[in-house]
Amino acid sequence: MRFIVACVFLVCALLALLLAVSKAPADLHIVSVNETHTYTVREESVFAFEFLANRDDTHHFLKEAIHGAGVVGSCNEKRYPLSLLSIEKNVRPFGEELYHHYRLAFAPKIAGGIEKLAFSNASLQLVYGRFPNLTLPIGEFNVTYEENLGDALTLQAVRSVPGDEGFGLSAFGVFLTLENTASRDVVVTEISLNAQKVVPDLASSLFKEDPGHPDDFDALFSEYERFNRPSDGEAIFPASSTKTLFVPFSYLETTLLHRYPLVIDYRLDNQKGRLMLNDFLFINTNRFASENEEAFVHVRPD
Repeated sequence: MRFIVACVFLVCALLALLLAVSKAPADLHIVSVNETHTYTVREESVFAFEFLANRDDTHHFLKEAIHGAGVVGSCNEKRYPLSLLSIEKNVRPFGEELYHHYRLAFAPKIAGGIEKLAFSNASLQLVYGRFPNLTLPIGEFNVTYEENLGDALTLQAVRSVPGDEGFGLSAFGVFLTLENTASRDVVVTEISLNAQKVVPDLASSLFKEDPGHPDDFDALFSEYERFNRPSDGEAIFPASSTKTLFVPFSYLETTLLHRYPLVIDYRLDNQKGRLMLNDFLFINTNRFASENEEAFVHVRPD
């Protein structure tokens, strides 16, 4: 009798163990994207980072569980503090499964004191009260506090041109319609995205003398061969003239670029000028689409 009872007890214990194992949640899998994050910092600035996770029953993306946040470089030599504003959540397909999609929005805590900050390989660090910190690779992270300098050059129209750079949909280049309001020539000497892995190639840019309708970019692009190359990598805008410039981007590493600012440096006689366009979301697309797979970063927290 005792033997039977022992056997029954053993069978029940094994069944309970099997049931517990079958109900054990899958290991947490978080997907990030290797992107170029580049921002101009203003009072209303909002920085956003997106992630996918195969589970929603963990503390990692609970707003009340996050006690602090910041962006760190690859060697943790610096930390750019952020203040968490909100976490948006929905569900979307990823491969053959449904994943939980999280969009974390932050405000910068630093209001000034630096001109630029650049991390070529950055991570978002989330700090919790009772749990270990979570570090999520995000790609390149840059901020600038630069302002306009002078008013000789004004922006009339802008349009980013998307393209497949071999690792996903990203910005291929940009059309800019610029007006020189001065009575003397303005020379555009450099155009920057305040980024390290994606560089505008001003020397390979093309511009059209008479843009006609500066917002009709489709027509302008169809006349690409009619543009004239600027000399010595500089674009000259004669006094009181308007020109449309197409600037292609050169990718130095695998990264996605959807949102970016434009920093246009120019020269008027011996005076330097700068025209700033705040960061703008030029390409609104699903960064977790299968064609971006080469830019995915997979994280499995302990």
